[in-house]
Amino acid sequence: MHGYVDKSNYGQYTYEREGLLERVPYRKLIKGVFILGRRDLEKFVELLEKYQAEYYVRSIKLTSQDKEILSGEKS
Repeated sequence: MHGYVDKSNYGQYTYEREGLLERVPYRKLIKGVFILGRRDLEKFVELLEKYQAEYYVRSIKLTSQDKEILSGEKS
């Protein structure tokens, strides 16, 4: 989900690998709990299923701050 730093040649070269969460707007509530927009849900669920993770999907009522974060735009 999150990206990572890949090192090669005994740390001489480093490469930043982007994870799914760097590509989609989300809100993290607590450890392991994320709020995502519906448009990004399928990609997120596919990743969780790929690693056989246990997950639950719920519909929630968003606050105006949540909506701003998930829109990917800053006001």
